[in-house]
Amino acid sequence: ETLAAHANTVQALLATARTIGRVGIVTLAQRPWVLSSARRFWPGLDFEQVLKDLDIPIIYARECLKRPMISQAKVEEGVNIFTIAKQAAMLKALKKLYGRNPWKNVISIGDSIIERDAITEVLWGHDQDPDITPCCKTVKLMEEPSPEQLGAELMLLGMWLKSMATHGEDFDVVMDDSEEVVIQMHERF
Repeated sequence: ETLAAHANTVQALLATARTIGRVGIVTLAQRPWVLSSARRFWPGLDFEQVLKDLDIPIIYARECLKRPMISQAKVEEGVNIFTIAKQAAMLKALKKLYGRNPWKNVISIGDSIIERDAITEVLWGHDQDPDITPCCKTVKLMEEPSPEQLGAELMLLGMWLKSMATHGEDFDVVMDDSEEVVIQMHERF
């Protein structure tokens, strides 16, 4: 029952996100993890069709790595290969979603700081119109939430997403299970 509810919540969240802007899924998992996991945990939902209908691409970050990137990560101290992979995948996703249009407003939602670090590097390091500085908005979800916590996070994101998208400045939000954070977020968005 909880998994079916999650399937509905995810579908609604993606549909909401898609009405607000362009959406892509970037993962460090290996192909076809997203779709095989959806089939396994949401047997009543044709997630592949949902993504097709909403025009949401899946970018597998490991497939975006090139040999020089791997060599660089091995040589340079403090370079995380997963962050490099996510950067390459996010850059690919943004180019796919925006084409040659400038990126004005990017929201990255993930369960690790890798997403935040990667999107920040992509937006700060990418050459585009110097008069347009994209807003870099990140939301870090709990790393290993219970099913109830995940459901609550997804529901709250659905409520806040439009306000997050229209927020005119960068933000970096870390969601945890504290009531204080939820109240602050609710007041802000």
